[in-house]
Amino acid sequence: MNNISLWIITSFLSTGLVVDGHRRLGSSPVAYAALARASGGGSGGAAGAASGSLGARYLSHGAYRNVGALQLVAAVGLMVPGLLRTATLLVPLSACGVIALLLWSTDVRDLGGDHRRGVSVVVAIAAAAFVAYGRFGTWAL
Repeated sequence: MNNISLWIITSFLSTGLVVDGHRRLGSSPVAYAALARASGGGSGGAAGAASGSLGARYLSHGAYRNVGALQLVAAVGLMVPGLLRTATLLVPLSACGVIALLLWSTDVRDLGGDHRRGVSVVVAIAAAAFVAYGRFGTWAL
């Protein structure tokens, strides 16, 4: 594990969070779930980790929008402190927050037999855990 791999994983994870947070703030939970079903689910990997309709049917409209806003805040928390080299403890704390957010906003009932979406959430959680472990440990900024 080195600093370059941590930056690459962090940038993919934050890109996925920005894209999905923007989608969640711009649509309703029902429209988001319909869009995800029409497109065949989210894309795979860390960038598509939060995409899909995971939890969309079971979250209220306000909670759905709050998840989108928290995803944008988490993406900023993953990248900005490391780039500016100020308050760098926020990077691993933000990665831990991403793990908590993905676990909270994902509902197993909504997977509906589509394993690709479940795998993408697991990949995103693993990526966030990798970033948290790396930034708390040897490669702390």
